[in-house]
Amino acid sequence: TPVIVGAARTAIGRSFKGTLVNTPPETLITAVLPEVVPRSGIDPSAIDDINKGLSAQVNWRRNGYTLTSITAWRAWDNTQRTTTSPIGNSAEAARITSAYPATRDIGTLEFTQASQELRIASPRISLSTLGAFDYVAGLFYLHGKDRETYERIVTTNATNSGRAGYGVESDSYSAFGEATFHLDTAWRVIARLQTNPPTSAPYGGT
Repeated sequence: TPVIVGAARTAIGRSFKGTLVNTPPETLITAVLPEVVPRSGIDPSAIDDINKGLSAQVNWRRNGYTLTSITAWRAWDNTQRTTTSPIGNSAEAARITSAYPATRDIGTLEFTQASQELRIASPRISLSTLGAFDYVAGLFYLHGKDRETYERIVTTNATNSGRAGYGVESDSYSAFGEATFHLDTAWRVIARLQTNPPTSAPYGGT
């Protein structure tokens, strides 16, 4: 269950105006994080969190048609170290008893996601007295893979540990199309069709 452990707010300004209108959100959050982490009481060294990704878009135009390719990739790696013991993660023999064992909980997450979209956009095509129409059609593919492990190490007179791992791998496909019929300057009709049967399957597990 998510729990809010600390809060801080970024600077604010008038909507669509003011000195911050061109400031990206990642710049604003760099001022917030150094303040909110101490408020939470969480040891920053207990969490390793890395997000990375990239994307590329290529357009090719010919005879009024535009063919577009959009490729993207993202990865998220997260490691958290916590404890349920009153003496924390300490493994000092003098502090460990059967009533107060030393526990260490370690959780890791590795998530990757890749997508590819191909689409074509037409110019406006005349239908003589019926007006004109244009369309967009394409294909989309999304692949995701999640790998997680959870480990608990308990130290009393001896050290015991347990480990569980699992993951989910999914693939989603979509074909889509949209056509706009321009009947006259005041009326138009839009028709859209999309199909996307996603599939997913768990794997691993110990």
